[in-house]
Amino acid sequence: MGNEDESMLFEMTGSDFNIPQFQECVLEEVPQAVRDQISDEAVRLQEVAQPTLLRRPVLLDFGGHGKTYLLAYHQIKQVEGYETRDKAIYAVDLSENEEVMGYGVSLLDLDDNDQEKDGPPFVQWTSTSQEFAKRGLGVRRLIILNEANKFFFNHLMSSGSFTGDNPAAQLAWERLVRHGMAVKDEDGSYRFIK
Repeated sequence: MGNEDESMLFEMTGSDFNIPQFQECVLEEVPQAVRDQISDEAVRLQEVAQPTLLRRPVLLDFGGHGKTYLLAYHQIKQVEGYETRDKAIYAVDLSENEEVMGYGVSLLDLDDNDQEKDGPPFVQWTSTSQEFAKRGLGVRRLIILNEANKFFFNHLMSSGSFTGDNPAAQLAWERLVRHGMAVKDEDGSYRFIK
């Protein structure tokens, strides 16, 4: 991404990375494309046995730059023969024509008693559809997921191990570092500081 792409990011999110006000809505108002994406993603990542919506869904309206829907769930999953629990936030970006532009998932690990484990919420996955690439949506989605984690769970988000061998993810987090929103830790992971 060059400077042209970065300027579009600022145009889309505001000069100070301001995002629209979180507007709560009811599940029936969430477009089917969003619900399908979340369902497909849950199946792709792992078997989610008991997802429970934690709060009403949230809409962020970016006007001509699309909308993002946020849904927070409590999940119980079967992973490699044992049960895991977490709080998950699914973010799905839609174009003005309600096409899925991209999506992301962050997780906050829970213990067997549904108490939060040590450590911040982290990015499990984020992806932008090829036709919407190079528009700053990946960085915008990270900012939105962080804001959602603050809104729903009162925590700042980290990259977790998602950036590992992913140059696009590293680039996105480095942008956040340059703009004073995140820091890079000694282990190579990133975390938001505001």
